[in-house]
Amino acid sequence: MPGAQTTSPRLSRRPGRWLVLCAGAAVGLGAIGVMIGTQAGAPTKAPASQSGKPAERQTSDIVVVAVGDFDISTTATGDLKARNQIEIRSTIDTETSILEIIPEGSSVKAGDVLVQLNAEPIQTRVDEESLQLESARASLVEAEQGYQIQLSENESAKRQAELKVALGELDLAQWQRGEVESKRQELDHDVDKTTKDFDRLKDKLEKSRSLQEKGYYSLDQLKQDELAYEQAEAARDKAVLAKTVYWEFQHPKDKRKKESDLEEARAELDRVMRQNASKLASKEADLNNKRQSLQIRQQKHDKARSQLQAASIKAPSDGLVVYGSSIDNARWGGDDGPLQVGKKVFPNELLVVLPDTTEMIAAVKVHESLAGRIRPGQQASVKIDAAGGRVFPGKVESIGILAEQTSRWMDPNLREYTVRIALELSGHTGTEKSAADEPIGADMAQAPAENVATDATPKIVTKPTTDAAKTESGKAEKTASSTPDHGLKPSMRCEAEIFLGKVRDALNVPIQAVFSDGLVRYVHVVDPTGSGKFIKRPVQIGQRSDRFAEIRAGLSAGERVLIRRPEAIEVLGKNWDAKELAAVGLKLDEQGSVIPIAGAGQRPGARPGGPPAAAGGGAAPAGAGSRPARPPG
Repeated sequence: MPGAQTTSPRLSRRPGRWLVLCAGAAVGLGAIGVMIGTQAGAPTKAPASQSGKPAERQTSDIVVVAVGDFDISTTATGDLKARNQIEIRSTIDTETSILEIIPEGSSVKAGDVLVQLNAEPIQTRVDEESLQLESARASLVEAEQGYQIQLSENESAKRQAELKVALGELDLAQWQRGEVESKRQELDHDVDKTTKDFDRLKDKLEKSRSLQEKGYYSLDQLKQDELAYEQAEAARDKAVLAKTVYWEFQHPKDKRKKESDLEEARAELDRVMRQNASKLASKEADLNNKRQSLQIRQQKHDKARSQLQAASIKAPSDGLVVYGSSIDNARWGGDDGPLQVGKKVFPNELLVVLPDTTEMIAAVKVHESLAGRIRPGQQASVKIDAAGGRVFPGKVESIGILAEQTSRWMDPNLREYTVRIALELSGHTGTEKSAADEPIGADMAQAPAENVATDATPKIVTKPTTDAAKTESGKAEKTASSTPDHGLKPSMRCEAEIFLGKVRDALNVPIQAVFSDGLVRYVHVVDPTGSGKFIKRPVQIGQRSDRFAEIRAGLSAGERVLIRRPEAIEVLGKNWDAKELAAVGLKLDEQGSVIPIAGAGQRPGARPGGPPAAAGGGAAPAGAGSRPARPPG
C-alpha cells in the first residue's frame, strides 16, 4: 500500500529495504472513490484545459485534500473462546470404552447423559468389594465384643487384687491391735504369775527350813517345798524367756510376714492393673484395626460405586457439546478422528467440553510494538467469517502479561501478546461486513513494492467516522436487537479491529496517495497549470492508519492529489524543490542527497537521520536515510 506504514508480519524482501504487504480484500477503484469522497473530499473530474491541452485521465483516482476526522485502529486475528466452559474428563481409573455418546454439536440441559462408558469390570469390582465390606463389618463386631469382654475381665481381676490388698491391710491391723496386745498381756501375766509363785514358794521354803531345823517340819516336807521352789523358779525363768523370745524374735517375724503379705497384695494389684491395661490396649488396637479396615473397605466400596456411577457421564450444566478429540486435534494438529462408540478411553482423558456460549471472548494476537497502546476498556469490533462474516461489538478486557513466541520456525523474532476482547452479545446478532467496512485501497496491495512505505510494526487499519458510516451502524444496532441465538462457537477464527484513538479536524489524504523515496514522503499533486500531469510534492506525515494519513506540512486544503501510482509519462520530471523540502524539515546536501534539517520537523523520539516520526506510532521506514532521494521522474 503506497505510503502506508503497515504492521503486518508478512514481509517481502526487496533490494535495500523490507516491504510490508497490506492485508485485506481488494475492492474496486470506484468503491475507493466513494469512500474517499466521504472523508477527504469527493473525487473530482478534471476539466479540460483552457489552453486546449488534454484533460486528466482516470479522474476517479484524484481526491481533494480536505480536513476531516478518522479513527486509528489495529487489526488482529485469533479465535473465539467461551468465557466459561466445563471440561468433562473420564474419572474412571482404568481403561474402558464408549458404549454410547451424544452427537457433537448438540445443545444439552443439565442432567442429560453425554457419554455411557463400559462398566462391566467395575460392576464386578463393586460385587467383590461388597463381600469384603461385609466381612470387615463382622470382624469389627467381633473386635468390639472382645473389647467389652476384656473390660469386664479387667474389672474382675482388679476387684480381686484390691480385695487381697484390703484383706492384707485388715490382717496387719488385726495382728497389730489384737494379737500382739493379747500376746503381750499373756506374756506379762505369765511372768507376773510365775514371779509371784516363785516369791511365795521362796518364802515358804525359808519357813520350812526354819521349822525343820527346829524339828517342827519333816525333811520330806522340806524336800517337797524345795522342789516346788525350784519348779516355780523354772516357771518364772521360762515365762521371762518366753516374753523375751516373743518380743525379740516372734514379734518382728510376725510383723514382717504381715507387712510382706500386704505388700505382695499391693504388688499383685499393680500387676493386675498393668496386665489389664496391656490386654485392653491389645483389644483396643485390634478394634481400631478392624474399624480402620472397615473404613478402608467402605472407601473402596464407595469408590467402586462412584466409578460405576462415573461410567454414566451427565451434563453438569446447560451447554454445547464439543468433543475433546476435536479440541486436541485443533490444538496439536492431529487426526485421531472423533469420539465414537467402541473407542478406548483412558483415565483422565478429555471427553467433552461444555462451553457456555452466552458469554464469548475473542482471543487475538497483537504485535509487541502495539501492546503498550492497548488498554482495557477500548472499543473493538470482531468479525467472524464462520458466522457469515457478522461483526460484533466488543471491549478489550485484558492484555497478556508476557509476550508469546507464536511462530518459532517461521519468524523466531516475532513476539505477540494475547488480547482478550469481551463480545457484547446481549441484543446483538452481529452485522454483515459490507464493502464500506473494508479498508480503502486494499486493492493497492498489488502496487509496485518500491512505492510502499515500510514499517516493522503491525498493520494499522481505520474506519472513517462519516455520517454514512454512523447511519449504517445505527441501522445495524437496530436490526441486531434481537435474537439471543448468535450462533457463535468456540475456536471460530475471528478478526478484531481495536480502536486506539481518533484524529479530529486534521488535513488528511488517503494513505494510497502517499509514497516514499528514501527520507522523502511525497504525494502526486495535480499540475495547477492544467497540463494533465502530476508533480511530486514532499509532505510531512502525522498520525495515520492504513486508510488515511494526516498531512502536517506540504499540502493545503483544496489541492488535488492522485491516489494511485502514476505512469512515468504522467509525472512532470523535475528536481526536488528546496522550499518544499524545507517545509517538511528536509534539505539537499552538497552531493544532492536529501538530509533532515537539524531540529526541524523532529518530534521527541524520532530516529536521527530519518523522517519525522508519525504521531500515529509508526517508526521510520527501514533503510530510510541510507540512499539519496531520486529526482522526480
